[in-house]
Order: sequence, then C-alpha cells, then structure tokens
Amino acid sequence: MEYWFGILANLGIYIILALSLNVIVGLTGLLQLGHAGFFALGAYAAALTAMYATVPALGGANLVLSLAAAVAVSGLFALLLGLPCLRLRGDYLAIATLAFGEITRMVLNAVEFPGCAVTGGEKFGGATAIALPWPVQYAITYSTDYATWPVILAAVAVTFAFMLNLKRSFIGRAMICIREDEVAAKSMGIYVPRYKLLAFFLSATFAGVAGALFAHNPNTGMSISPNEFGLLKTVEILLIVVLGGLGSVTGSVLAAVVLVFTPELLRFLPHIGDVNLSEQRQLVYAALLIVIIRLAPNGILGLNESPQFITRFLVNRRRQL
Repeated sequence: MEYWFGILANLGIYIILALSLNVIVGLTGLLQLGHAGFFALGAYAAALTAMYATVPALGGANLVLSLAAAVAVSGLFALLLGLPCLRLRGDYLAIATLAFGEITRMVLNAVEFPGCAVTGGEKFGGATAIALPWPVQYAITYSTDYATWPVILAAVAVTFAFMLNLKRSFIGRAMICIREDEVAAKSMGIYVPRYKLLAFFLSATFAGVAGALFAHNPNTGMSISPNEFGLLKTVEILLIVVLGGLGSVTGSVLAAVVLVFTPELLRFLPHIGDVNLSEQRQLVYAALLIVIIRLAPNGILGLNESPQFITRFLVNRRRQL
C-alpha cells in the first residue's frame, strides 16, 4: 500500500506541473520548453531553505517557508527570463526557454553550496544529489516530514481550483484570445505583453510549488539531483498537457492520471505463451499512446472541461426544460 501512496504523491506533483504548463502553452499558446528549469529552481530553493533555515519549533510551518522560497525564486527567474524572451515568438521562444532549462540544470550540476550543520560543515550539491535530513535522523522535526501524499493532494486541489477559475475569469479569456489571434486581441484593447508575462509568471511559480513538494516528499527519498530536471522532464509534462487537450484544466488532470498510472498497471500484464508482456510494457505503453492520440487528435477533452457528449446532453436537457 505504501508503494501506491508513493505513486499517488508522484501523480499529484505531475498534475501541478501539467496545470502550470497549461497556463502558458494551453491558454496563452506560447511554446515554453524550459519548464523543468523552474521545477528545478523550486526544488532547490525549498531544499536549501530546509538545509539552512529550518526552525524545529515551527514544525510543519517549515514547509510553508520552503514553499514561499520556491515561489519567490521561480517567480523572480520567470520575470527575469520573461521580460526579454516574451518578445520572441514561435520556435525562437521555444529555443530560448529550452536553453534556459538546460543552463539551469548545468549550473546546478556545477555549483556546490557551503556546508551547514546538517552536513557537518562539508560542502554539498553539484553533481551529487542533495539529501535532505530525515526527521528521525536528528531527533528534531524538519519540514521534510510534511510533504506527504495528503499534503500534495491538498495542493493539487488548490491548484486545480485556481486554474479553473483563472480560465473562466477575464484574465483567462484574454489569454485564450491571445492564443487564437494576437492581432485581434490587441485591436480589442488587450495589453498582450502584460498577459503573456502574467501567464509566464503563474506557470513558473506553480512549477516552483511542485518542485518544493517534490524535494520534501519522503517517497522520493528526500534527495534531488540536477539530472532529474532535464529536457525529458519538460517533454513528459508537455505530453500530459497535449494529451489532455491544450487549454483544458480537467483534461490535464485526466491525462496525468493516464500517463502516471498506466505504466504501473502494465506491470501486471500476463504471459502469452513464452512472451512476458509485463517485460514489454514500454512497447505496449507507446502503442496505447499512439492509439489515444489517433482517437483524440485534439486531446482527451480539447479546450473543454467535460466530454462533448456530456456537454451536448446537458444543453439538450436545458432546452427541453
């Protein structure tokens, strides 16, 4: 059961990452390939806060300090990157953000941090993973004890509610207008740079929250390494957004559930003759993805928040009433 709780916590982190990327890619229509960089900044900011600034008397409130540090650092870098880069469009923006993500990973891979009480004064970081202290190890309460799966699911609920309301607000509609036709958006009085920067900022800060939860989650072994935040991580998150439907909040959640749980369920595939299908689960997983994309080229829900047949049923039902 503990194993499935770990999968559930991992699912929650992926949902937050997908919902955050959906703001910039799905709602605003900007291809951003540096999401793993903001994820890494949030994780490292939270981890360093736990290493240097944990106050045992605060107990679980230490997690709030780590989350605040993650939001502040990822948001600051989003503004620093967004102000010059959001003048770019299309492939050029994708290349610039991709470079940011890889530069972030390489810098974290090279930088060593000064020693602290937890490490006995020895430097840590760099290519070596940062191992956060376990509470029982030092007989004091560290913030790392609090990012368990119920906490992560609570963060998912808050993130989902925020993103759904954002989409339905005038801000979300302005973002969708920019995605559909930027020139038309300008002609309607929408200040495009402001909304692009806001989307970039919100996307990065929620990625930072996911990073903080990832670093403080006992199911990840309480350690983070730069190699966990490479381009492949961004591709995985982008795949969830595309599969769920660009701009669909509910679709991102459903796609995350499918992409996280499916590889685990495929472990239980039976033998067929001399072939052990569970050993070929990656091949089966890829085939399932191709089938899903073929059947739903616009994503599971498209831009909608519910399947179209349910929407049609509700509309017809209202007309009858």
